[in-house]
Amino acid sequence: PAANFSIVGLPANHLPTSSSCEVCHVGAGSSIAATPVVDGARFSGSLMNHAGIGSGCVACHVAAGTPAAFTGVTAIVGMPPTSPAGANAHIPAGTACENCHLASMPAGLVAASATKTAPGTAFAAPAPTTAQIHTGITSGCTNCHERPLVWMGMGAYPIAPSAFTAGASYTGFQTRPGTSAGPNNVADPAHPTSGDCAQCHANTNAFTGVDKPANHIPYAASAQCNSCHVGTDYAVQPSVTAIHANAQSTSTNCAQCHGSAAASFAIPAANFSIVGLPANHIPTTASCEVCHLGAGSSIAAAPVLSGARFAGSLMNHAGINGNCVACHVPVPQQAGFIGIATITKMPQTSPVGAGSHIPSSTRCETCHLASMPSGLVPASATTLPPGTTFANPAPTTVQIHTGITSGCADCHEASDVWMGMGAYPIAPSVLTAGASYTGFQVRPGTNAGTYTVADAAHPSGGDCSQCHVGTTAFSGVAKPANHIPTAANAACNNCHTSADYAALPTLTNIHAWAPSTSANCAQCHGSAAASFAIPAANFSIVGLPANHLPTSSSCEVCHVGAGSSIAATPVVDGARFSGSLMN
Repeated sequence: PAANFSIVGLPANHLPTSSSCEVCHVGAGSSIAATPVVDGARFSGSLMNHAGIGSGCVACHVAAGTPAAFTGVTAIVGMPPTSPAGANAHIPAGTACENCHLASMPAGLVAASATKTAPGTAFAAPAPTTAQIHTGITSGCTNCHERPLVWMGMGAYPIAPSAFTAGASYTGFQTRPGTSAGPNNVADPAHPTSGDCAQCHANTNAFTGVDKPANHIPYAASAQCNSCHVGTDYAVQPSVTAIHANAQSTSTNCAQCHGSAAASFAIPAANFSIVGLPANHIPTTASCEVCHLGAGSSIAAAPVLSGARFAGSLMNHAGINGNCVACHVPVPQQAGFIGIATITKMPQTSPVGAGSHIPSSTRCETCHLASMPSGLVPASATTLPPGTTFANPAPTTVQIHTGITSGCADCHEASDVWMGMGAYPIAPSVLTAGASYTGFQVRPGTNAGTYTVADAAHPSGGDCSQCHVGTTAFSGVAKPANHIPTAANAACNNCHTSADYAALPTLTNIHAWAPSTSANCAQCHGSAAASFAIPAANFSIVGLPANHLPTSSSCEVCHVGAGSSIAATPVVDGARFSGSLMN
């Protein structure tokens, strides 16, 4: 400053650039014609070369109506508005100017204010190519090509042909066809009136009537367009017969189109949709044809023909793959499945009665597998529980008792009766020594009944499995799981001298047939004593009291001998521990 010396630098409002000054400001026609720079050289008012700008035109050529605000530039070509649509509006674009207008960028030195009116020759000519305009565009076509949208420069792309021509490829700037033709559209009353162009047209070089929608239904590799689309107007829907005759499979895999993907094939503008699996369809992972195809169904055979329908047709249970209870839920819950007004349901298990199902935690098919429908039946064929489809044939004893090892009294108690018990008549119907009782038996009591024999001596409580181990038949010789140990050569009648096993054997017999008649009393009378109890039979074992003298010896070491109440082994009737002498 003291020498009044300064350097011309880059003004704060200079056009945005990272190039060196000479890239734009040196050349013929500029005040700096060549280097080295000589006296009289200046930047202001000189021509400039766009070569230094590189890319990013929009950094300077901002939207129309925005002041240039760059030093030495009083006016600049700006990007026209994109809204409202009209002959002076730029088509909507999210790309940089140079993506479309690269060929119209100035190549040499031009005056900074050479072009002052939009669009200006520097951008309008040459017109961008179709490929440039559509770079990155795969959808949203209607943002530009909707009827009656018009845009700046559309005249550079005249349409051809200008009338509807079967099989033609339509070029130029086309808008959606309508009833009447116009400068930018052909007349085609059958053309969809809504929906994005990309649903049917996949090419941006031309519109063609044979373009396939991106969400077109699957078809056989050998199928041609005219296999289904028999006319030149592709807005006319093909017949159901033609569609299924040219499917990838004519007999299987219906779910490829009619399954979870059905909604994805819809073209609302063409009023086209696929019948899919309703939200309240009965639960299944099988393909449609497994249940809905066969004699008696509205879809009698494949391939599917015109007029076929799912609603109201017969169905085949083969596609259910078990898990009957997913549909045949317990009463009183309603079915809630499409097309099914009523459905056979599992009867209630409570209260106990002739209309109640026996308690069960297994699937229906565990017992009723043989009665499952094997062919096509009306969806509402069986409306009253249990219904013939479950009652016949009656489940076998093995099926009913699958997984049952205890809790017998839940079903076989004295007063219990259940639905279908009549299918299992009892035999013999009177108390018979040594017999195996078959049929549906309940706990014996004083009096006989339809499902019980008379046995006043039978325990009145306790679970059946305490004495009975077979589910095929009840037998009086079945040994409780917690029976006391016996000698290997012992037979039931060595201790149980009568036909009534509820009558307790004598102590003499019990001990005479123990694993040892003279030792190891603790095997029964030690810590395990309580485990042998059968309260329903009033049977228990004398065990070691909690306040017994401390010892790990077996009972006989201290309690057997002259002067004790157990004078000698084997132990006989009348033996006791309390009050006797001890060793």
